[in-house]
Amino acid sequence: MNPRPTGRSCLLSIFLVVASAIPAWSGVVGTITLDTYTSDQTNNLAGGQSGVTITAHYSVSDAVGLMNCCSTSNLRWLQLVTSSTTTGFTPTPNRPFIDPRSGQSIGAGTGDALPWYDPTYPDATLTGLNNGAGPWIYDQPRVNNNRATPGVDYTFVAQSLLVCLYDDASNPKKITILGGFQWGFSITDQGGVPTYSTAAMPVTALSDGAGIRTALNTALGLDFPGYNVVSCVGTTCQDVTFSLVIPEPSSWVLMAGGILALGLSRIRRRKTSDN
Repeated sequence: MNPRPTGRSCLLSIFLVVASAIPAWSGVVGTITLDTYTSDQTNNLAGGQSGVTITAHYSVSDAVGLMNCCSTSNLRWLQLVTSSTTTGFTPTPNRPFIDPRSGQSIGAGTGDALPWYDPTYPDATLTGLNNGAGPWIYDQPRVNNNRATPGVDYTFVAQSLLVCLYDDASNPKKITILGGFQWGFSITDQGGVPTYSTAAMPVTALSDGAGIRTALNTALGLDFPGYNVVSCVGTTCQDVTFSLVIPEPSSWVLMAGGILALGLSRIRRRKTSDN
């Protein structure tokens, strides 16, 4: 749903230098790792639901480089969701929105008055809801199968972004993008038979760019007025980014098992309601 970023971005190309010069520096201060990503259905009938379960986390490899840009206390997860049709969790009229909106159900509670993605956690146990802070992010959107119709798939697209909150006197709600990823799922009505199939969309990396800033600012203006995503060019985060790591799908099963062993059963489960 998001156009490929154009123009300059926070991702700094490796500079070529002559021998004996200062070594090149890429500006990559950490990684965002996709830990689990699975699609599933309650059943494949009109009364069932389809969706995905996803967990990811960031880790810092260059603490000094990050601090030159952003204090870890100012790192936040911000999520933009686009649903192809109106559901129980979309605004009216339907449009892309900052997830969750204030008062939106997130399973064990409701979205707060801040734009950050609420189901974030300090560690892999996924306990202690952190309201946008913390390395770990979790989501489990579910949509009624009959949102898909013959010949017209239902699509859910999320853009999960690691951002820096700049708290300065001139603009205390200024945000820059350090990295992120796009994911989602589709539901297909097979037609002629009351059977539905679902598929997870490929995960792709996101970085700062005019297109994604425009989409975020449009949604922020409607859902959380006052917050503003600005280009990282010209800020202390100009050359800072987190790169995306996507393990082989077979390894997700192993990682999921490790997370479960650490207490995933105790998670405050977040389900996107379609009721």
